[in-house]
Amino acid sequence: MGTDRGLHCSIVPETTLWPIVGDVCCIARQSGGCLTMNILIEDAESLEFLNNNGQWTKNVGEGKNFATTHTAYDIAKKEPIRKFNIVRYFAGTKQFVNMDHGSGKGKATD
Repeated sequence: MGTDRGLHCSIVPETTLWPIVGDVCCIARQSGGCLTMNILIEDAESLEFLNNNGQWTKNVGEGKNFATTHTAYDIAKKEPIRKFNIVRYFAGTKQFVNMDHGSGKGKATD
């Protein structure tokens, strides 16, 4: 395994996660190469994603990418939403994987 974090990821197990380098995190594929992924906060009711400006968007590509699911969870708990999901999104395959869920502070009208 090389030290360049991703260029040789075809030789590591499928479940191995590589650290984030810049804004990109990847998971190794046994077939070779890496799948890039984002860790996002999803409002479970509106199905919108928190973006870098603290706003909500339906466009998954505009969602804020978090370094870890733990960090995303901590941020989501403070958001004015009822229920949330922490998801991993693989843009190359347009696949979502639910990692965690919880409740935020609730809507301002609650």
